[in-house]
Amino acid sequence: MMMRMIVSMLVLERMTNQWLTDAQCSSKTGIPTGTLRDWQFKKQNICFSRIGRLVRYSEAEVEAYLQSQGVEVQTAAQ
Repeated sequence: MMMRMIVSMLVLERMTNQWLTDAQCSSKTGIPTGTLRDWQFKKQNICFSRIGRLVRYSEAEVEAYLQSQGVEVQTAAQ
């Protein structure tokens, strides 16, 4: 029962949020993938999620990180 609720929450979050791979996050931020992987190991800077062996970055979290670093972020709507 609890597992079903967790899966439902993940599905809902996935529908409302875009998830980025290491390469996509690197492209969006200009941070090398090696640095992103180092940060994953150290659990610092940009928040990420693990789904099994897969690592994904929430696009909203990446944009929040960039804004916290003083980088102006433009969304597709602008």
